[in-house]
Amino acid sequence: MEPYMYPASRKEMFTNREHLRSEIKINLDQLEKGKGKHLCFVGLRKIGKTELLKYSLSEQNGSRIAIYLDFEEAGLTPETFAKYYYCMTAYWALTGAEVDPLKYFDLNFVVQEAIKNDEKTIANIGLALNAELEKIKIDQRYLLELAFGMPEQIAREKNTFVVIYIDEFQEILQLNKFRQIQNILALFRANLQKQNRTRYITAGSATRLLENIISDGASPIFGHFTLRYVEPFTKEDSFEFAGKLLGFLTDMDKQIIYKLAAGHPYYIYSLCNRLEIMYERYGRLDDMVKKAFVLEVCSKDGDINKHCNYVFSISLAKARGYASLRTILLELAQKDGLTLSEISRMIKRNTGETLSYLDNLLNVDMLIKSDKKYYFKDQVLRYWLQMFRLGIEPMLPTDKVINELVSELEEKYQRTSTELGFAKQSEIQDVIERFDGQKVNGALFGITETVKLPKFEKVENYSSEDGQVEIDLVCRNNETWFVEIKWKNRPAGIRDIRQFHKKIKSRGKNIDENEVHRLWFISKSGFTKSALEFSYVNEILISSKRELESIEAILG
Repeated sequence: MEPYMYPASRKEMFTNREHLRSEIKINLDQLEKGKGKHLCFVGLRKIGKTELLKYSLSEQNGSRIAIYLDFEEAGLTPETFAKYYYCMTAYWALTGAEVDPLKYFDLNFVVQEAIKNDEKTIANIGLALNAELEKIKIDQRYLLELAFGMPEQIAREKNTFVVIYIDEFQEILQLNKFRQIQNILALFRANLQKQNRTRYITAGSATRLLENIISDGASPIFGHFTLRYVEPFTKEDSFEFAGKLLGFLTDMDKQIIYKLAAGHPYYIYSLCNRLEIMYERYGRLDDMVKKAFVLEVCSKDGDINKHCNYVFSISLAKARGYASLRTILLELAQKDGLTLSEISRMIKRNTGETLSYLDNLLNVDMLIKSDKKYYFKDQVLRYWLQMFRLGIEPMLPTDKVINELVSELEEKYQRTSTELGFAKQSEIQDVIERFDGQKVNGALFGITETVKLPKFEKVENYSSEDGQVEIDLVCRNNETWFVEIKWKNRPAGIRDIRQFHKKIKSRGKNIDENEVHRLWFISKSGFTKSALEFSYVNEILISSKRELESIEAILG
């Protein structure tokens, strides 16, 4: 398996993600007990989702059949998709990925191999696919039903379990374009409901799209999957990963790498590759890490430059109104954190039309929205957009223009406080998701009585349909907690607490008044005296960074 799936050298580079790896392991153990949901991991492109899937796959010990599919390679028609799904499922089931997969893309070859090895299920499904594909009028739904049902049939024939790892899961929606299909998720669900020996571990880069198809009650697969986020590396993980890649880095080098790459594994990897080349040719240079970053982002031969160009192109290709969307992104690249009305004035469009463009950019994960302002989701991409008009050709680290760009780096490239806030929001969500009935000292929440931490079924961000009400986290089960997070270097004041209280009490129309049980305000730097008094009178739970760390330590 190793040469064609996940070489040992690559596996050695894998860093942390322990809680996600652990969740997959527990989930797969639940499969054999007839429990648990399928999993879906979402995050930015090249953030580490594929590495997570393949690392987990490499740890399967043979007691289950493991299969890896990449839906970006599956083809855009039901015919090519069904053939890919069948051929790659058969490849993994027949060989365990211990041989070159190239021949296994040939349907006839796979059928003959199945017959030769007396694999009746694989052979029969392949023959049925072939027969349907030879017809003048093909039943596309039947092709997909054959493919989707194949893993469960194999599991039953062999009296085992099948784990299917699927990359870029959202690409399955491309099949909705075909008249015979229209709702591919409904067809997929129909097969899910018949399966009890198959578990899907999926991943995708279209965060908002996947949030909708996994968590929206109107989605056919709602309730079948648990959604999890793959976030950028923490500072500690970034240091560890960079240290694995390069042995000569100082702690200061690693600190700068972490800051510039924003914890993104691919940016760290590309930056370290550039540093290695520079170090071998020139030895240690002044501002070496910053020079490497500028070269990677600005030079046409830079891997980060190529990645940003790809993300920019593919994202805008999926959204309507290319020229206007491009203009909005270029404006935000110069000044992040603009309101709808500010952007509307800049692009000279009415607010309704501008809102439609912004929704498109949110849907393709180019932007995030907070406090009615719009920000780049990826700050490295934002810096690339600031610089890409320069069209810089490959340069040497000693060139004068590099020194000039490095001198401007601090001004042009800085992670916004909102971006940092979103990273912290994700960390706090992970903490809350570990609540499981533990009893803790009420002082950690600013009250005297003991607090029982409820196990929540769902923890997610909330935004009302009109966009007027946004809540950092809404945690629901038998009781509901509304959570507000302020991660700033100043104490939260009474205005912050009062706005949060008013926001919940006024409620968007989609928040059930009977759901309110707890309001919890988390402030990195604590609270002013008046904020503490307001919280006490209005029974709002409050925690600073110190209390949050204590809660996390208790949860283990």
